[in-house]
Amino acid sequence: MKTVRFDEKLGRKYIKEGFWTQETLYDYWEKNAKERPDREALVDSTGKRLTWAEAKQKVDRIALALAKDLGLKKDDTLLVQLPNCVEQFLVRVACEKAGIISLTEMITFRHAEVKWLATQIGAAGAVIPKVYRDFDFYQMMKEVQSEVPSLKHIIVAGDDVPEDAVS
Repeated sequence: MKTVRFDEKLGRKYIKEGFWTQETLYDYWEKNAKERPDREALVDSTGKRLTWAEAKQKVDRIALALAKDLGLKKDDTLLVQLPNCVEQFLVRVACEKAGIISLTEMITFRHAEVKWLATQIGAAGAVIPKVYRDFDFYQMMKEVQSEVPSLKHIIVAGDDVPEDAVS
């Protein structure tokens, strides 16, 4: 499956008419980190809190790890199957910074849906919780990985990271 993009002519028209800007989401994160580094940027239901400066630092580290350590390249795709948590936002913004396409999928998707999506987009990797609400996402993703040749990396958010997964 190829990525669908607007053509340059249409993009220039939308910018000229003021519908779009040249800024990316990461540009806004960077601006907020400079202008209000100590203000709260993210809070999730587990009580995890990050300031703009902390969030930017984590986004930069994740983007670098995706590109340098894992070798993901511009327009590679990454499945993101995380609950509504700080890590989900950090990964999505880091993907944008690195030029990686992130596909956020619903946390309720299971083997059939995940395999279909990973196959359709040629996913290079997936970001998951190890276990969430008594479901073993890591085991599911290992099964999907064995059936989808492009799926090289399983990235596990949190502290309980299996040996053959990426933290």
